Amino acid sequence: MLDRSAERQRIQFLQIYPAVAELADVSFVEANISLDSQQVWRTIEKIVRDLPLLGVVICFNDDQTGLYGGLSMRRLLDDLSRIHVPVILRLGRHRHLGQFVAAMESRQGQHNRFQVFGSLEELLSPNILIRGELDTLAKAIHTQYRDSRQFVDVLFRNLPKVLAEANFEIRRQHKILAIEAMLGTAMSMLKSATANEEKGCVVIADVDSIEGCKAAEIALKLPDVALWVVSSGYPRQFHDLPQLRAICEGAAGWATREQFRGA
Repeated sequence: MLDRSAERQRIQFLQIYPAVAELADVSFVEANISLDSQQVWRTIEKIVRDLPLLGVVICFNDDQTGLYGGLSMRRLLDDLSRIHVPVILRLGRHRHLGQFVAAMESRQGQHNRFQVFGSLEELLSPNILIRGELDTLAKAIHTQYRDSRQFVDVLFRNLPKVLAEANFEIRRQHKILAIEAMLGTAMSMLKSATANEEKGCVVIADVDSIEGCKAAEIALKLPDVALWVVSSGYPRQFHDLPQLRAICEGAAGWATREQFRGA
């Protein structure tokens, strides 16, 4: 996140979204982007050159500065051969000008290189203010979110029973702990169990790491395996991650690290 008051924005942002670090890697860099600061783009170029960008969002209170920032960023990305990365610009009052710019920046097969949102004309339209389209959309999003949590909520309510069964199985069967410092040993044990087609293994895998996910995937291929998945917190949108969804559906149970250790 680039801003002329980066430190102040960082403090405010973390106060509003204290758990953001669990979901994304957010950095704040001081940069004064304005019509009078041409040199700042050298700094921005160094930052975005090697980033795996999915898009660049530009939000200014002033539409003129916003258009300047959006067009400059579009030119910078094109110079870096990042023509596929979209620039998403907030414009409060000059939506049609933004649409005109978007049409100019469009290329064959790439029509979303420049996108505009946040127009007051759209936000204050009769459909939103009178007919409640925004409320209807919000209710639909909430319903989808609530349905996505059904699996997690069931597991959470049954957690004491789940953990008791897990500890019972761990005591009576061969266990493989794919957690933290034990991941390397666990991968070797899983390869051996796979080669020998070993039955009845209990595997505990920490899926917060790539190695833990790999261990869980290997474990699910073992015959008569009981896979217990551990993470820092319950996944809220696991249905959007095919790999995690497959692991979740094949697991015998799911728990946070703290809950599992305390069971």
